[in-house]
Amino acid sequence: MSVRRTASGGAIVLLLTFAAIKQGYACQCGVRLPPTESLQKSVVVFAGTAYETRAVRFESVGADRASIVLKEVHFTATRTWRGEVGSNVVLLMGSSDCDYPFELGRAYLVYADVVDSATGYLTASICGPTKRLELAGEDLRLLPASRQLAKPRFRAESTDNRLPLRALLGAAIAGAVAAALLLQGLRWLRDNRGNS
Repeated sequence: MSVRRTASGGAIVLLLTFAAIKQGYACQCGVRLPPTESLQKSVVVFAGTAYETRAVRFESVGADRASIVLKEVHFTATRTWRGEVGSNVVLLMGSSDCDYPFELGRAYLVYADVVDSATGYLTASICGPTKRLELAGEDLRLLPASRQLAKPRFRAESTDNRLPLRALLGAAIAGAVAAALLLQGLRWLRDNRGNS
């Protein structure tokens, strides 16, 4: 699914600059801060599971008509340490080699910053302390108490229309059983006609 957004001139220039930097340079990280300092420097810190990605095309409204396609990563957040977030959080990725490589279905401790104040989009970097939740024991020990978030009332519908493997396997077994019963019934009819 692709979503089209109109960005302000400053926002689109920033996004296009990130894309140009991505093509020319590999990510260069400085000193990694400890979790408590990262908490203070991040705009939002939350724990959540990545469940969906969507392609988003940004188009400028000026005469240059530049555009770029990036990716939204949608999370179901369960806890937060910093920032005003709800149980559904969206990060914008794909503008830099420094973007964190989130995998769908995995839980993360995310230290996020605003990529552009005009759009309000958040992003997370491999240069920061963002990590899979099962590897975040030290962070969780050092961070202050978190705020538990309510479970979301709804979740965005997945664009994946494929049936799960269990459903396909169940349908195949049910079809095989039905075919076997039908053959058994036909044999019984054939055998009983011959006897009458």
